[in-house]
Amino acid sequence: MTTEQRALKAQLVVAVLTGNPELPIKKIGLTKAHPINQALAVISQTESQPLPKPVNLDEVWALREKIAEAANHETAFSTYDRNIDPMHNHCKAASFVVQQKFGGVLLYARINGEAHYWNLLPCGEEVDITATQYDPPHKGNGITPIAEATHVLPYCDPKKANHRFRLLAKRVNSLLTPGVK
Repeated sequence: MTTEQRALKAQLVVAVLTGNPELPIKKIGLTKAHPINQALAVISQTESQPLPKPVNLDEVWALREKIAEAANHETAFSTYDRNIDPMHNHCKAASFVVQQKFGGVLLYARINGEAHYWNLLPCGEEVDITATQYDPPHKGNGITPIAEATHVLPYCDPKKANHRFRLLAKRVNSLLTPGVK
C-alpha cells in the first residue's frame, strides 16, 4: 500500500469516527455501514491531513496471541473448532478487541459467502488477525488482509457491544494485566 493510499484510509477513519454526514450509508443486517469505494470517493475530495503515526505490528501480533489464547466457544460466532484455528469464527469479536486497543474502524467483506471483519487502524493500515482461520486460497498470515473491503463500519461502543465481544475483551485484558479480574 502506498503512503497516499494509507493517508486516504486514515482520513476515512476520521470521517467515519466523526460521523461525516456526507458518507453514504447502507445497512448490513442490523448494522449501518458505509460502502467503502463511495466513502473513499467522498474523502478523496477533502483536504488531506498529516498521516498519523503507524502502529507497531509487533504490538498487534502480541495482542493477536492473547486474543487466540482467550478465544473459545463462548466468544465465537456460532460454532467453534479450535482444531481449525484458535480464531475460528472470531473475526468480529477479535476486531472489536483490536479496535478497543488501537482505535480505528472495522472493515467488512464476504469470504466464501460468509461475513468477515477486520481492522482499519487510525494510521490507515489494515490488519486481519483472524485470516488464519480460512483454507487456501484465502488463508492469511494473521496480519495481512485476505480480501478487499466492501464496507466500513462505525466505531463500536463497548457498552453497546455484543456480549461475546465484551467477554473476549475482558479475558484478553486479564491476560495483558495479570491479577485484574
